[in-house]
Amino acid sequence: MDGGSVGREPSIPQAARCPAAAPLAVLAQRREVVSLPGFDRHGVAAASEDLGAAGIRVALYPLRPQTSFAGLIEALLDDLAATLGGLWPAWFAGAADFSAASTIAIAVIHGAAGVQAERLGVSEIWLRRAAEQAAAGRLPRVHDVPPGAELGDLCATIAAATGARRLVVCLDAQGTEEAFGGLLEGLCRWIVNHADVAVWLAEPAARWRSMDLFRRAKDIGPPPAPVEAETEPAHPPAAFFCGIEGLPNPNSPAEVALWRALSRTPWAAPFACNRVVAVGPAPRVDVLWQAERVVVEIDGDDHRSKAKYAQDREREFALLHAGYLVLRLTNEQVLSDLQLSLAKVKAILALRRGPAAKAASA
Repeated sequence: MDGGSVGREPSIPQAARCPAAAPLAVLAQRREVVSLPGFDRHGVAAASEDLGAAGIRVALYPLRPQTSFAGLIEALLDDLAATLGGLWPAWFAGAADFSAASTIAIAVIHGAAGVQAERLGVSEIWLRRAAEQAAAGRLPRVHDVPPGAELGDLCATIAAATGARRLVVCLDAQGTEEAFGGLLEGLCRWIVNHADVAVWLAEPAARWRSMDLFRRAKDIGPPPAPVEAETEPAHPPAAFFCGIEGLPNPNSPAEVALWRALSRTPWAAPFACNRVVAVGPAPRVDVLWQAERVVVEIDGDDHRSKAKYAQDREREFALLHAGYLVLRLTNEQVLSDLQLSLAKVKAILALRRGPAAKAASA
């Protein structure tokens, strides 16, 4: 499906790190399927930082072969719902006032769903049920809504929650062309038929013959340097959503858990998530206390690779040299003992805030 341009041409910062960012931003405006030869998931993730500055959000989902087309659709809807769940309560005004699916919370959701749905351009029934699920800490899937309608509502709500001018769904096929058996082509068409998004295909699917009917991106410039195979961590690739200023990565349960806990903690205010610090390589950090010059980074399995480890050390040196204290926590530490992680953050902040803050928090 070949859609027209959406709005005015996006503006990419002159300091963009990826030369392909500007042509990719143009491709993102079209409601169609585009193959990106030369861009694997690492290249797409790297380019998405610059695209995010132009209001373009890229959701990158590893997709594994399924035995049926319906199974492929369900897998994608689960991934999108996980992204939306990680953004809760940013997509439902007033939801931040309650932390669980209490009777009051459900009443607020039911009372506000109509107005919220109209604002978002989604189904009121879908929004009400999705919000109930998210408030209860469950995946916001609504199985009694037709899959195509659920896809459109999920994408529209993710875009609104992240302030996106344009949403891109990038598929990262984890398997061979034969293993997918032509189902991936059908999935791409199904997505653009039911949701106002651009669909991108990363390597290796970008070069499959079954994808020849789709537009193949040309002359978009070189992708970022590839990650060497030996530096890849031995674990399945995870979903990725480009950085959203002020919010955690919705596909990182650890970042979301820490963000929600800090938001309910008076001593943590004020703080910000996913912010660029104006030092050296201008690193984007997970959590920032600007006044105290404290940074918290939450590391997943990908930080164990040689390339990522070296990059982290360069970022850390730039921050330390500029006077920032850096606390690194792993996903496992945050998810297995959230209270201990909070205690570590509190101790670092008290150190920077001085004796008065220490006495007040004792």
